Amino acid sequence: MTDFFNDKVIVLTGASGVIGTHFLRSLNNIPMNNSVVISTYNRALPPHIEALMTDVRFKFIPMDLTDNDHLKRLPRADVIIHAATLSPPQLFLTNKTDTLKVNTTATFALLDKLSVGGTFLYLSTSELYNGLTNVPFKETDIGVIPTDHPRASYIEAKRCGEVICLSSEKNVKIARASLVYGSGTRHNDGRVLYDFVDQALTYGEIVIKGGRENIRTYCYAEDAIDMMWDVVIKGKDVIYNIGGTSVMTITELANKIAIATKTKFSFANKESMHGSPSAVRVDMTKYNDEFGEYKYTSFLEGLSVVIDWQKHLLTTK
Repeated sequence: MTDFFNDKVIVLTGASGVIGTHFLRSLNNIPMNNSVVISTYNRALPPHIEALMTDVRFKFIPMDLTDNDHLKRLPRADVIIHAATLSPPQLFLTNKTDTLKVNTTATFALLDKLSVGGTFLYLSTSELYNGLTNVPFKETDIGVIPTDHPRASYIEAKRCGEVICLSSEKNVKIARASLVYGSGTRHNDGRVLYDFVDQALTYGEIVIKGGRENIRTYCYAEDAIDMMWDVVIKGKDVIYNIGGTSVMTITELANKIAIATKTKFSFANKESMHGSPSAVRVDMTKYNDEFGEYKYTSFLEGLSVVIDWQKHLLTTK
């Protein structure tokens, strides 16, 4: 596996997100000969990534991926991982145009930077299945939502990004990542798991604001990165679901976090979920058939890491 990473220029967008953070950590642990990792970020680099800035293998470029002039600064690359996106709902619900551009015009520009024989990984999402009721979702399932759906800008941006990749005739891989969680978040991320942990640590109580019976299936970030490297290096197909097996309702999620933090949970009188799906659970048959059934990190083990991380964030405000 490590030979793949020798003599390469690797470009990673979205270096400061949860998935970007864990891609960087994995690359930091892989022996690389005569290779360089060029990472882009839009907001200030968090301290846990700044530590890599002294490593000559890693270069960091502040970049607005919605700006074509910025994109022109990137070199040609042998491996491009397009992980940048506005994934927290509080971001993509209020920055719809940027959400579309990062997944469309930026995807075109990045594909143009791919060297002959290179590999391009596009981070898509299980949100594409929003609106479907048959779970777990297979890669061949097609979700359809109205254009005025609250999450349409994010979902259709990802769908369009996939079409762009599939139309490029280059060596592309598409990972429909589903509820990948772990350390590396920022304050007030807003996604339900992090919000519940933040509430528990800050207020001593979790308030469920909606979707109490909605189903969620979580995948620890390190597991997701391992699976995506399998797809990039050895994948025989193009589109793969990347998800976990930790299935629970929103209420069960709150209960697990309440127990782990020794707090309690309650329900708000008014629900507000911004068009979130009633069930998120992806079919991992394709991955398991090709690479073998993955041995996942337990949810409680991953949750413990997230809680420690959130405690660290609260002490560094």
